[in-house]
Formats: sequence, C-alpha cells, structure tokens
Amino acid sequence: MLFDDHPLILHGLNNLLKQEADFAISGYFTHVGDLLSAVADKQPDIIVADFDLDIGNKYGIPVIQQLKYSYPETKIVVLSARQSPMMINAVMHAGANGYVAKNNGCDEVVAALRTVLSGNNYFEPEIALSSTYDRRKPLHLADDHRLTHREKEVLHHFIAGASVNNIALIMQLSTKTVSSHKRSSMKKMGVRYDSELFNLHYDLQKLNQHSDCASTPDAGMR
Repeated sequence: MLFDDHPLILHGLNNLLKQEADFAISGYFTHVGDLLSAVADKQPDIIVADFDLDIGNKYGIPVIQQLKYSYPETKIVVLSARQSPMMINAVMHAGANGYVAKNNGCDEVVAALRTVLSGNNYFEPEIALSSTYDRRKPLHLADDHRLTHREKEVLHHFIAGASVNNIALIMQLSTKTVSSHKRSSMKKMGVRYDSELFNLHYDLQKLNQHSDCASTPDAGMR
C-alpha cells in the first residue's frame, strides 16, 4: 500500500513497484484519512509512505504510532527528503521498519522493501544515529552522535529553561560561545527556531511515553 501527498511521486512509485513481479499494490492514496480507512479494511503486509515529518505535525509521526499500535504485523517504510538523524531515529522509535531518503535511486527503494518484508529493518547507516539502535530505550536530543560534548551540555541547560546568559555562567563560557554551540547543534538536528527545538523535545517525550505503554503486557496491542 502506497501513500504520498504528491500525486506525481505516487504515480511514479506505483509504476516502479508494478515492475516487480513479487509486489502487488493493494492501493495508493494522497490523503491520510483514506490511507487509514484502507489499512483497516485490507491490513496490507507493508505500507510505503512519505509522511510529513515536520515537527509537531499530527499527520506524521503520530500516524506511524497509530498504525503500529493498531496493526503491529503491518510493516512501514518511510520515504522522505528529510535526512536529520534525530528525526529518522524518531521515526524508528515510533515503530517504522525502514527509512529511505528520496534522493536515492529506485534500486534502493526496492532493496529496502525486500529487506523489511524478509523480517529485517532497513535504515541507512550514514543517516541513522546508531546501527545498534534499540527502540525500547528512551530517545533524547543528546543522542545525536554528531553533537559535541559542549553542544549536548548547552542543549541540556537550554531545554531545562536556562537562558544563554545563565548557561554562560554555569559553563564558564562567553555568551558568544554558548550561542555558537546552540546554533551549531540546532543546525545538525535540522531545526531552525527555538520553538522547533522545544517541539522536538516534547515530541520525543511523547514517543518515549508511548513506547513505555506499548511495551507493557496490558497495552492492548492487537
């Protein structure tokens, strides 16, 4: 089953996969609501989707969570232009089984689907935080392996509510240095504004809470 809110991309993906004899397309959709209805009706083996992964978007990561909660046997492979390691690992944490960047070739998409359908996960190692990532563990902003120790420390204080001036006093650095570390860490994580950084932090907290609930015996998984 295919999902993309751009009809041309959806058409191209459909044509690509129709050429593979071992794939059968059970439906393709441009609206999340239509996708959810179709999944409930057909419960496909795998969903290939370009969900909107913008921070705070209710049609992105929350949809992945909803699908995996309701249909744990259905595999999900996400196609996206986003290549932020933190965002990709948030997708993993939400329950996706694979992630393919859209700038990859057609062969990469097909390989990813076959890998996931064989029972394995597929995440490109160069854009994932860790090849040994464990989705049962809480996910935090500081998990981005590209962040330096200083950048992680600045983020920790900033998320806790400290101002740049206060962080400078705590870390015995100049405000200019603190601001530089903050800007650098945000750029690496693919966020532009303080509000996006806080939204990402809260989204990760929600993901962690969801994972805790889903891992309990009485979580109601089907």
